[in-house]
Amino acid sequence: MRSPSGVWSLILSAYTRQAPPGKGRKALAGAGACRQIARMDQMTTPRLHGRPCQTDDQAHVRALFGAEEIRRWASPPGLVWSPERYALITLRLAAHWAAHGWGPRMWFAGGALVGIAGLQFAVLDGLPAVEIAFAVLPALQRRGFATEMIAATLVEARGIARRVDAAVLEDNAVSRLLLARQGFHEAGCVVEDGRRLLLLRRGAA
Repeated sequence: MRSPSGVWSLILSAYTRQAPPGKGRKALAGAGACRQIARMDQMTTPRLHGRPCQTDDQAHVRALFGAEEIRRWASPPGLVWSPERYALITLRLAAHWAAHGWGPRMWFAGGALVGIAGLQFAVLDGLPAVEIAFAVLPALQRRGFATEMIAATLVEARGIARRVDAAVLEDNAVSRLLLARQGFHEAGCVVEDGRRLLLLRRGAA
């Protein structure tokens, strides 16, 4: 469901918080559910350039997750967004690239930040998964940027996993529609922090 400000985003909490042991989503060290990894770095679309998240991306992370329109989808109410949290998220994003050679990207248009999108290892509903997550700066939403980032990410996914999963808040109808247009279908649900998330899937069962 679109927020009053017209948010157009899907952020997965693996970007923004650390799940307790044995619960929710967490980064995986292995690649058991994946094909041979296609190591890609820079990516381009007709309007955008994507590059790996880096340890010096804290200002970009703050610009994205500092926006209330994005935080409402990214984290449970009441979560404190401190400088330390922004730093931790930045390090996690960069660490995924260091460990696997692929992961979330920062996306730019003409050198200006547009958003974040990419794949990451995760645990969804207790099972290992490769999940997709994305967000666009509020001022740049509804211009088709999310569609470009998602499409490019799914092209990359062909060399990484047979299946791509996502988890989206049940009331985030806009993100659900975006993913449905890219071939995702509902595959279940999970409750985290009192919020109901729909599990979406694209590819092999």
